Amino acid sequence: MSRLRQRDFHAIMEIVERLYSYQTLDACEAGIVESLQRVMDCDSWHLSESDPKRRRVRWTSDWASRRPETIPNPNEVVARYMHEHPFLRRWNSHREDLKPVTLSDLISRPSWHDTGLYNEIYRPIRIEHMLGVALPGLRPHAVHVVGLRETIDFDDRDRRVLDLLAPHLAAVYRNAEAVGELQTQLATLHQGLEANGRAAILLGPGRRIRQMSARARDLLTSHF
Repeated sequence: MSRLRQRDFHAIMEIVERLYSYQTLDACEAGIVESLQRVMDCDSWHLSESDPKRRRVRWTSDWASRRPETIPNPNEVVARYMHEHPFLRRWNSHREDLKPVTLSDLISRPSWHDTGLYNEIYRPIRIEHMLGVALPGLRPHAVHVVGLRETIDFDDRDRRVLDLLAPHLAAVYRNAEAVGELQTQLATLHQGLEANGRAAILLGPGRRIRQMSARARDLLTSHF
């Protein structure tokens, strides 16, 4: 079994520290995709949220430059064939199984090449290998991170890196989701106060101002 090197651990720690700085879910998702490329070289990385019952899928990825014009709406294609995806079949039937797996762990290459999903999505962009993991503790969400490669399959080192990162990726995802919801609630509160002609100032540690409404800012400016 291959061992991780010191530089691998340093890269993981730098990624985790950076990701906790994101305060919106969109920024967090884009940051996860971009950061994973730093620690594991792939042709592309995807972070997806899927709902097999409703046949809906949403993802953030860095694969736009590889997508051919012949796939104008890949979300619809993936939703149509998502029942064929070995990762989704495994994760939906074994929600407790959170270890990273490769495509070759789950299906033979000839069987995979016979699927509509491969022929309509992955064959045109020349993707043959995948490594994915379901992020823990995000129910009711089904959030997955998947790396894609054309020629070289993933090895034990890649599995271990993603296995170490997965709990942290889930934590930063929950953190960004919570911060985003809090910011939305504060914005709604400020709008209500403004409508009633009131002002609000939110103080943090050391009585430092963390948030203030527009009217509060105007009043303070006028006063001082």
